[in-house]
Amino acid sequence: MFEFSVGKNKLILKKVEKKDVKFSINPNVEYLNWDLVPSGLYVRTWEEGDVFKPLGMEGTMKISDFLTNSKINLFDKKNILLLASRTDILWVCGMRLNDKYKISDDTRNYLLVQLIKSK
Repeated sequence: MFEFSVGKNKLILKKVEKKDVKFSINPNVEYLNWDLVPSGLYVRTWEEGDVFKPLGMEGTMKISDFLTNSKINLFDKKNILLLASRTDILWVCGMRLNDKYKISDDTRNYLLVQLIKSK
């Protein structure tokens, strides 16, 4: 298990078994295909020019456009966290997974990612 602390928030990454995968409506919990996840992950805020492929969508989208379409105001945009590798955005934390890392019928290993927001 890995924990990233970012300000007062915490991001937990944990390898889990298939039987432990429990999908819910909680936007702060996601499951990824562990075998597709690159090494060298880190947590950061979005930067101009960041792009990803939102889960369920065709093609890529700029993170800034995704946040605007999600009705996130300018002040809150600065606090949105990303789980990223050097070359890719895996998760807009608490909002949307990158379609590239979703679980499929072929998934054998699972990664739980959870954002814990401090009040």
